[in-house]
Amino acid sequence: MIAGTDIKNQSLFKKLESELQNEYLRYNNVSHPLPYEYRLQNGDNELFYFGTKHTCNPEEREFNRIKTIFKEFKPEVVFAEGVLQLHNAERAQIFQETIAKLNEYEAAQKGENIFTVHCGIKYQCRIICPEPTIIDEAEYISKNGYSKEHIVLFYICKFLSRQYNAAPVEYVNKGLQYLKIHLKWDFDFSWTNFVSIHSQIIGKCEQYRHSDMYKRLTDPVPRQENKTLFQTNIPHISYLSNIYRDCCIILNILDCFKDNNKLLVVFGATHAYVQKRLILNLL
Repeated sequence: MIAGTDIKNQSLFKKLESELQNEYLRYNNVSHPLPYEYRLQNGDNELFYFGTKHTCNPEEREFNRIKTIFKEFKPEVVFAEGVLQLHNAERAQIFQETIAKLNEYEAAQKGENIFTVHCGIKYQCRIICPEPTIIDEAEYISKNGYSKEHIVLFYICKFLSRQYNAAPVEYVNKGLQYLKIHLKWDFDFSWTNFVSIHSQIIGKCEQYRHSDMYKRLTDPVPRQENKTLFQTNIPHISYLSNIYRDCCIILNILDCFKDNNKLLVVFGATHAYVQKRLILNLL
């Protein structure tokens, strides 16, 4: 699979990067069903793209839909979102062994990406995370002119945009420790420094008590209302992050089709929509 530093076809990457920027601008005026799904075929190769709305509620109908897709489509390979543990063989084995012990309800409670991995294990699929490593993604954002402070704040805002059970301080500290381990930067990953950065760049933490605020702050779609609401560059960093991730996902779809016939991709609906036209043109 193609990680960020392994992209050999830079001309194709640059083309995708430019076209995705246009797709995200178009997305401002788009309305589509959720979940958003489609199938594309090229000869013997077939892609089933299931775009989710991101949920940890096991009662949501998309979990039954994912089960049906596995049963009827019978994928050979599955691309799952956000499971960066799969980039490392040792961590991937431990991760999959842990997920295999969950029942369906428990897997759904952890989100549709974990549920997808759970189904992939059950149906003996090859499960892949087609996204870049966090180091490569952070480097891409940095090359676009953003400081370590902005990048760390962006990632923690993404963590805070999700549903969580832990207290905010505990949750943020887990995120900071994750970044410290994986980014390997000479940087102060303490709670105190996070609060300081938060205050300097987007305002005091007390103003952002609800996860919905962080969801809007890290919305990758360049919406004018978010630019007006948030006088900060964090939404633009989220946009850059998605552009880079989408480029890597599309390149990995093309790479996967060299050796496999049936690929299931389960990602957020925005990814599914903005990638569709580009994938169709390249298959």
